[in-house]
Amino acid sequence: MSNTSFQAILKEKTRCEIAPCDYQREFDVLEATMLNLKHLKPMLHRRMNHTGNLFQFLLHNLAEITSNQAYAVDYDYVLAAFYANIGFVALETSLYKSAYVTEKDIEISNRHIHISANLLVEKKLYRVADIVQKHHEKPDGTGVLRIQNTDKKLALLNIADVFIDSILPSKKPEVALMLNEAIEFSMKGYTSGILMTIEEQNAIAASLISYYQESMK
Repeated sequence: MSNTSFQAILKEKTRCEIAPCDYQREFDVLEATMLNLKHLKPMLHRRMNHTGNLFQFLLHNLAEITSNQAYAVDYDYVLAAFYANIGFVALETSLYKSAYVTEKDIEISNRHIHISANLLVEKKLYRVADIVQKHHEKPDGTGVLRIQNTDKKLALLNIADVFIDSILPSKKPEVALMLNEAIEFSMKGYTSGILMTIEEQNAIAASLISYYQESMK
C-alpha cells in the first residue's frame, strides 16, 4: 500500500456501500489536514501517514490470513490510526527529542493521547476519540492508562504506531532501531498468546517487514 496518498482509502470508501456518507466528509477533512501538515510539520506528517497506512496494511493482511471478523475494516479505526498522534502538534519539542530519558519526558510525551482525543471530541468523533485514547493499551495491562486491551484492531494500531516511531529517524538517526529491533519492540506485550495466536504474531511480523521494504526504504 502506498504511503504517499489516500487513494487506497478513497477507493475503498467509495466502493463500500455500507459506509455512512459522513465518512466521505471525514476522510476529505483528514486529507486536507494531512496536506497542511506535510507543509507545516513534515516530520509529524510522515509519522501520522506511515502509522495510518501501516495499520491498514496490517488489517488487510490479518483479515486475509486468518479470516477472522475481528479484522474487518472499520472506518473509525482507520481515522484513529491517522489521527492518533496529531496531539504532537502541541508537543513539538517532545516529538523532536533524541530520547525520552526521564519520567518527565515520558509523561509529557504520553499527553499526546489526551490531546489527540480531545481534538477528536471537539470534532464530535467520539468513537474515534475513544480508540485514540486507548491506542497504547496492551493485553497485559502495561499501557499508558494501565487498561487491559482485548481488541485486536486496537492492538494492530498500537503495533503500527510503536513500529513507525521506533524505526523512523525522526529524532536522531542513531536513535532509530534496526528492523529486527523495531519488530521485537513493537510486538512487546503481544507474544504471550493472551490476545494474538502464533499465526497472527507471525503474520504481523511478516507484514512489518514487507511494509518496511515496500514503503520505507
